[in-house]
Amino acid sequence: TSAAHDDGYELQYIQQFPWLPKPFNGLQVFANTTIQKATGVFPGGASELPFFTPRLANVGLVYSYKGFTGRFTWHDHSYYLQSYSATPAAKTYVEDAPSEDVSLEYQFSPRYVIFLDGVNIRDMGNNQYNVNMYTRNTQLQDIGRRFNFGVSGRY
Repeated sequence: TSAAHDDGYELQYIQQFPWLPKPFNGLQVFANTTIQKATGVFPGGASELPFFTPRLANVGLVYSYKGFTGRFTWHDHSYYLQSYSATPAAKTYVEDAPSEDVSLEYQFSPRYVIFLDGVNIRDMGNNQYNVNMYTRNTQLQDIGRRFNFGVSGRY
């Protein structure tokens, strides 16, 4: 049988600056974090819950003015268990992986927007390991950076 308990909290902050002179009044900053802890006995008698991420964080800056919107976001998460094993050396973890995204768009009519999105712009990889990420690396994923460009419409 399984019995688990999850405790945690989430904090979020958003600040707009409408009192600044134009064009700076379109600035906005935001930050959020989630910190949580799971305790108990999980399926199969596991002491840890696979894919449970104890800490997440995002920080960003948004600028909007006359149809233009730009956004920069930094993301991070703590390491987490990917696969459980009763043998401690066989457990697989994913390391923390900070990354940054950028988004630019311009609404040139009430129906159409042209956009450019950059995901993982610093090209950070995703490292999986057993027990110790420096001595028992099991997989390095190079997910690469991605850029999307296009026109979007509402009909």
